[in-house]
Amino acid sequence: MERLIKFLMIAIVAVWTLVLGMNVKAQVVNPDVHQSNINQTICVPGWTATIRPPATYTNKIKRALVNETAAADVMEDYELDHVVPLAVGGHPTDPRNLHLQLWDGPDGAHAKDIVEVRMKKAVCDHKITLAKAQACFITGWQTCPQIR
Repeated sequence: MERLIKFLMIAIVAVWTLVLGMNVKAQVVNPDVHQSNINQTICVPGWTATIRPPATYTNKIKRALVNETAAADVMEDYELDHVVPLAVGGHPTDPRNLHLQLWDGPDGAHAKDIVEVRMKKAVCDHKITLAKAQACFITGWQTCPQIR
């Protein structure tokens, strides 16, 4: 029950963040990634490693978010997740693109990782635009199309 309450608190914070951020897309995408340069950025193997923020930066944000949500006793159950993944041009360091996500469960980080890989491949294979891929993560990664 305690875990459910903590999860609900995180969900409320995430929804509230979206409600307050009417221009969310402008806040959470990497301004250096565009449809015209995907072959030099996100479609280059290993590119995300070149822009991923260091753990010293992300751990401070993760600790602050965990403390805000009263989930401090289970910090290891959470990932500090990029709302719009780096793999589809999400902003690497903007705190508005970072939120807590449980690792496990149908809406957990492991499940989202599969969608991230699928959407990056779809963008790089020109089956979907970068903007559409980013938009599905902004509205909720579960809404991303099932492109193969």
